[in-house]
Amino acid sequence: MIFLIIQISMIIKEHPNCTNVLDIVHSNCTKAVEIAHSDCTKAGVTLHSDCTKAGVTLHSDCTKAGVTLHSDCTKAVEILHSDCTQAVKTVRSDCTQAVEILHSDFTQAVKTVHSDCTQAVEVVHSDYTEAGEILHSDCTEAGEMLHSDYTEAGEILHSDHTKAVEVVHSDYTEAGEILHSDYTEAGEILHSDYTEAGEILHSDYTEAGEILHSDCTKAVEI
Repeated sequence: MIFLIIQISMIIKEHPNCTNVLDIVHSNCTKAVEIAHSDCTKAGVTLHSDCTKAGVTLHSDCTKAGVTLHSDCTKAVEILHSDCTQAVKTVRSDCTQAVEILHSDFTQAVKTVHSDCTQAVEVVHSDYTEAGEILHSDCTEAGEMLHSDYTEAGEILHSDHTKAVEVVHSDYTEAGEILHSDYTEAGEILHSDYTEAGEILHSDYTEAGEILHSDCTKAVEI
């Protein structure tokens, strides 16, 4: 408990601009109801330095309103880059939100989010397009990934990809379960430093629903 209080004090002292209530604020992020990268501004939306349209992020390689077409672009209800975010989730590799575990290439409550791949209910790699579909050069069919290592509509069996309600890593089996060497049981992530679905117990973290990494903080728990 004493260590926890000291750690919190150190976080606040070390990152004086990481204080906003109800969100997780990276050391160079400030915006009230979201996590904004150092060059993101618009209220309620994450706007990377070359993004513009309110409600949609339009990176230099991104175009269609309501759809994200680049690995570091974002849309209001999705997270598409390790340093971009939306109001109720964080996808920075060392940040997280209460009901999600976001290890560097894992997870959101019911899905797996690679460090630079994600969309609200699917995985969107940098060369995918079209809302609701994954169209990698080796993938076909809306809602399915058919990469050379993938099989079966609705399942993804590549090493670092995923589909909405299941995680099927090359070492995983069974839709809805994660059976990597350090993982067990559908809906739970049990990495060597983690226990129990919904809790993160990494060496710098404490207690379910709280994350106290050296440069991350969540004000409702502190």
